[in-house]
Amino acid sequence: MSNRDYEYHSNISKIKKVQFSLLSPDEIKNQSSCKIIDHTLYTPSQDGVSIPSPGGLYNLKMGAIDSNVICETCGQRSSLCPGHFGYIELAAPVFHMHFISRTLKLLKCICFRCSSLLLDDEELQVDSKDIYEKFDLIYEKSKKKKICGNKGCGCTQPTRYVREGIGKVFAEWVYKDKQENKKVLVKPEYVLNIFKRITDEDCLKLGFSPQFCRPEWLICTVLPVPPPAVRPSVKQDNNQRSDDDLTYKLIDIVKANAKLKEKLDSGQKDYIDEHIAVVQYHVATLVNNDQPFGAGVPQANVQRSGRTLKSLQQRVKSKDGRIRGNLMGKRVDFSARSVITPDPFISIDELGVPKNIAKNLTFPEKVTKYNIDKLKSYILNGYDNWPGAKSVKKGDEDSIKNLKHVDLNKIIEELQIGDIVNRHLVDGDIVLFNRQPSLHKMSMMAHRIVVMDADTFRLNVCVTSPYNADFDGDEMNMHVPQSYQTYSELKNLCLVPTQIISPQEGKPVIALVQDALLGASRLTLENDELKYIMPYDIENNNQFLFNKKLFMNLMMWNKSFSSMEKIKSKIVHNNCNYYTGKQLFSTVLPNINLRTSKNNIKNGNVISGVLDKKNLGTSNNSLIHNIFNDLGKNHAKDYLNNCQGITNNFLLNTGFSVGISDLIINKSVVDKLTSIINEKKNNVNQIILDIQNGLLEKKYHTSLNEEFEILVTQELNKATDEVGNLTKESLNIINNRFINMVEAGSKGNIINICQMIACVGQCAVDGRRIPKHYKNRTLPHFSQFDNSAESRGFVENSFYKGLQPHEFYFHAMGGREGIIDTAVKTSETGYIQRRLIKSLEDVKVNYDLTLRNHNDEIIQFLYGEDGLESSKLERQNIDDLVDIDMIEFSNRYENMDLIKNYISGEIKINNSQLKSFYEELYNNLLDFRKYIVRYIINDACNTIYQSLNIDRIILNNSIKFESFKLSNIEPLYLFEETEKLIKNIRINRKDIDNETYNPTYILHCIIRYKLSPYNIYVKNKINKLAFDSICEEIIYRFKSGFSEPGEMVGTVTAQSIGEPATQMTLNTFHFAGVAAKSNVTRGVPRLKELLSVSKNIKNPSLSIYLKDIKENDVTEIKKIKNSITKTCIRDLVKSTAIYFDPFDSEEETTLLVEPEHLEVIAQQSLWNKYLKSNDFKCTNNCTAENACPYILVIEFSKNKLLDKNINMVLLTNFINDEFNSETESIECIISNSNTLNEKLLLRIRLIEGDEEDDDFNLLKLIEKKILDIKISGINNIYGSNVRKIDNKTIDEDGNIYTNKQIILDTDGTNLLDILSQDNVDVINTISNDIHEVLAVLGIEAARMILMEEFMDVITAAGSSLNPRHIQVLVDTMTFNGNIMSIDRFGINRSNYGPIAKASFEEMTDQLYRSAIFGEVDNCNGVSANVLFGQEANCGTGCSDILFDEAKFFAHNNYEIEDYSIDPDKCVDINKFNYSFDIEEDDDDGVVDLYEHNIGI
Repeated sequence: MSNRDYEYHSNISKIKKVQFSLLSPDEIKNQSSCKIIDHTLYTPSQDGVSIPSPGGLYNLKMGAIDSNVICETCGQRSSLCPGHFGYIELAAPVFHMHFISRTLKLLKCICFRCSSLLLDDEELQVDSKDIYEKFDLIYEKSKKKKICGNKGCGCTQPTRYVREGIGKVFAEWVYKDKQENKKVLVKPEYVLNIFKRITDEDCLKLGFSPQFCRPEWLICTVLPVPPPAVRPSVKQDNNQRSDDDLTYKLIDIVKANAKLKEKLDSGQKDYIDEHIAVVQYHVATLVNNDQPFGAGVPQANVQRSGRTLKSLQQRVKSKDGRIRGNLMGKRVDFSARSVITPDPFISIDELGVPKNIAKNLTFPEKVTKYNIDKLKSYILNGYDNWPGAKSVKKGDEDSIKNLKHVDLNKIIEELQIGDIVNRHLVDGDIVLFNRQPSLHKMSMMAHRIVVMDADTFRLNVCVTSPYNADFDGDEMNMHVPQSYQTYSELKNLCLVPTQIISPQEGKPVIALVQDALLGASRLTLENDELKYIMPYDIENNNQFLFNKKLFMNLMMWNKSFSSMEKIKSKIVHNNCNYYTGKQLFSTVLPNINLRTSKNNIKNGNVISGVLDKKNLGTSNNSLIHNIFNDLGKNHAKDYLNNCQGITNNFLLNTGFSVGISDLIINKSVVDKLTSIINEKKNNVNQIILDIQNGLLEKKYHTSLNEEFEILVTQELNKATDEVGNLTKESLNIINNRFINMVEAGSKGNIINICQMIACVGQCAVDGRRIPKHYKNRTLPHFSQFDNSAESRGFVENSFYKGLQPHEFYFHAMGGREGIIDTAVKTSETGYIQRRLIKSLEDVKVNYDLTLRNHNDEIIQFLYGEDGLESSKLERQNIDDLVDIDMIEFSNRYENMDLIKNYISGEIKINNSQLKSFYEELYNNLLDFRKYIVRYIINDACNTIYQSLNIDRIILNNSIKFESFKLSNIEPLYLFEETEKLIKNIRINRKDIDNETYNPTYILHCIIRYKLSPYNIYVKNKINKLAFDSICEEIIYRFKSGFSEPGEMVGTVTAQSIGEPATQMTLNTFHFAGVAAKSNVTRGVPRLKELLSVSKNIKNPSLSIYLKDIKENDVTEIKKIKNSITKTCIRDLVKSTAIYFDPFDSEEETTLLVEPEHLEVIAQQSLWNKYLKSNDFKCTNNCTAENACPYILVIEFSKNKLLDKNINMVLLTNFINDEFNSETESIECIISNSNTLNEKLLLRIRLIEGDEEDDDFNLLKLIEKKILDIKISGINNIYGSNVRKIDNKTIDEDGNIYTNKQIILDTDGTNLLDILSQDNVDVINTISNDIHEVLAVLGIEAARMILMEEFMDVITAAGSSLNPRHIQVLVDTMTFNGNIMSIDRFGINRSNYGPIAKASFEEMTDQLYRSAIFGEVDNCNGVSANVLFGQEANCGTGCSDILFDEAKFFAHNNYEIEDYSIDPDKCVDINKFNYSFDIEEDDDDGVVDLYEHNIGI
């Protein structure tokens, strides 16, 4: 094996399949190089030098342990020898402890004596395709068998097998009719003999493969010994050797096995079991030293140090194990790590690299006739001088010549074309730059390096956002590609300009930030007060003006500037011969157009408006977004670079500093601020008085305490808002630098200014006011039960004024909460993202545009139901279609006379020809209007995404072709071309019927709407040239918007969902006040519930949509609430008590004298039943003279009875219905008092008493039963809150109405019973319990609820997400008809490969199971290929190039004899057939690009 075998171009065979199996003892012996019999490691040689013992653990047949030693098996030195196994033949069998659970289960499936299966063939038929589940089902059936009756011996089977300690298994027979049970020790040797008798046919029935795992192989008889390469011996400086933990453990096994063999060979039977137990212990701890061994059994320790032994299993599993730490993740060469520092004057795609790093890292550049002179100069500079080279590799040799100590001139003379020079990094080289954690694909981007003399990486500040980096000490990693293929992929796919748009929502992630935003905002300011802050004294000016010298100084930072001639259209001179700030900023803009309510940019010229973060930042349809989509990545890069250069130098020249003077406000404003705060504090005190006096009017359906907190929080929030608004109004937008930064979006917000100047506001912990702790107070110096604003965390002072000690303490409490929340929950969201990635990593777009996993199972027929790439999508503006009434709608799209005044007089309008077109247009847009209202506006994902923005296309073309006069388009031409355009906008695939299932329906409607006569003629005044250009651009944008085949959209989905989940934690997300569905779990806990598809969710809830209910019909709403909320007598009770009140037949009881009560008199049959059932015995017939002296008194709440509309008579009926039967009866007597001031009481006395203790306990049982009697409602519905939302509806005529939709959010779920109730909208009523929806409505409904719940969690956290990502996740969870949880349970039950399962969790257990059942991994998934270090079938690895070399040479006039062609690797062109099924329509010329036939 040579060094060439490790190169990128090496001809290394690809692993296509992995078969898991257990090795039989014979296979272990055959594949081993030697037998280990000696526990000594070294033997002294004749010259006194220690050599490895021939029969020892360092036998040279197993591999070389030093670099100067040669392996006796393969003849290689230690650097190339892979190592060879040995084996230890055990003197007696022992259990494999990692197989012990399967061993015991297998014992229960076969006869203890004859090894026959306990189940017959019919019983062995189980309904499961999963081999693990199949075996477990067979085991569950078999363990119920007591006798071997299936053509067996009739032997009574053990009741159970019990494992004790290490390697001790007992068979137990439990007899019900005998005192003593039978317990027998089952030795490994006996189990081995039982398993050997199992036939191959029975193995197959149990799910085992006799070829790959016989049952007897689960018992250890021959132990493989790993080679020294796995357990290296390290030679220290003092010539002493440090051996591996495994070597020490193997020594113990060899010793113990030798002693056992000696005992057995000598025929001694004393202590044999003890010696076997020692071997069993050492074998078990060699594999797993963490398993629970039982009491008194210690973990194995290393001999010398005494530390715990690191066994084989501990080396394989966990994050730092062999699979995840060394195979799935690997250490790499040609990488560097350093601190990052900002540099706004390098390009966004450049990276400043320290010269020391550039000299240390190399790129292997192949010598050609074009670069040979350059490479010779690098070689001549030598090893240490930059730019130089470190080594040269001859094209036909394996050796590499280091240039540090050689004759460089000789190397240059010998340099030939085809050689490889490992040169230093130079300017322009492409590297991969990464910051961890890598939350999305923009966390790893390619940069062009710029070698600098600094010691840190220099990064453009605009690029920090996608990396989530800052400059407070962050370190980042740089990786240098080592092949031209990798270099090409980085250049074309990963460079920073290609990553400007995020696939998460199709918005930019790279835009102007901080200083650049501030500079751009100040450059474009328009205000008469600017002359007072101008550095140049110019009268009558409301903008920044620059003379030519200053203008040219700033233009030097515009790298696209070459001459004044090229920018003359952007610098029209004023009368004073000065340039304005808008003109200066226009020089960095490409030919772009932007028109909003506040801004107007035409052909790259800023006409009006102040540019701020909304236009320059990462929002939808911002400047960078439009430039990237319309003009491409290079224009976007130049815009960002040039804009930063000019704006930063403008600030540098004019100066911008913030001082304490910016925080000073005049006295009148201070007095107003103080009065506002005092007013709100007084309002809070009034609320406290109202609640103490019982005068508080409830507004919300919550408890009184929650209502109080809501009202107080609202008052204090009003104080903060009003103070903030007053503060903002009092500050000068021009003079105040804080306001400058806030308005520009550079830093901070108005709340920060308010806290510095006016008041800090309410401090919160867990989204609530500061809670009371010590003796009902927040801090010791506040009084008990003090609920005032000051005592509960309201800070009325500002940072400028200074905080009181208690205010500082409260403020610190709120800050500490954020720190702890970030520290604790970041790991949770990181684990969530890992679960998502492992579940979705193999989902990709295929060449037929379907979405499939690694098993070629279809997840979606079209990615996102339209096949479009998520990063190319833009939000569509359709508000104008639904915001108008039907009168205006009809006037715009049905009135043919509307366009007459906007069409050139040369064009004649024939209304009779246009009538049918107008009718069809009107009907289509009316249907679309209905579709929008019914399915989009009221939906949680109320946004339309498409791969083109027609509004911007129209704007660009109208400006380009100067379409501001009367249009010259014939209406008939407009309609016909629009319909042709729509026919071209479709998915051309035979299995998609564009009539019944039209994935482009919405886009068709938008095109009709945007290209309607009203929009073309009246609104935009488009001419024919512009219209034709618009149609062409729409087709181009649509066809270029599809996802590329091979795109790993599953990983993109996982990152797009995982990244907002991380932000939930980092933003310390909480809810406060009264919010929609505030009783439902939110944030990270809810996301975990959804991914795990938990059956027992924390807050199960129904959202019950009521129909035919008016929003002000409080009585009817309350009636429905009471009818669905489960109400028991317990819910109506105020208190219960048992009194000692002896019964007196002559006098009335004196204890309870209230006139209105309910008295229950029980008959003897009832009490006897209770006494008997509870082991009470009544020894005699009870009479009134010895009646029970105890009485149970239940007091009811009048308010609760009134709220539930329940009276005492109704309670009597419920109690009678519950107790009265043939065997038991009670009598309820209710008094006829109507006094409101009296208590409502239920009195229960036992007329037939027993012992006092028994009577007391019996009353407690009666109390429990009565309190649990159900009065009304539906089971599992424990309460409900009313919520009102705006709901738009539309009638058949198109009229839109906005109504208040009444929703009941319940505490608890019972969807089946709720759907049967009147006034319930069965279509929209949903449950947040996924399993309940699955059971009641099926898998499609469960899929929809999952989508809504995921989207609700993301949007409620303040993040935005394209719904197609949620669709991919949910479809992956439900595509097979069941719901797969996104965790190890779901992954292990799914059809993932064994390697993918093992690389996630339960690594060693998964490998054990795969080996036992002989599983096969086809290596189709990403994980398997990454583990083997080979190219995965994803991305650019999805396709191969078919290349006809003969035709290529003939076409280029090359002599084919000059090139060597391997005929074995060529395809016979005569046998190769590659053809397109082209469907061409005579009308529109549509060509199908996706259907083809390949045959060989």
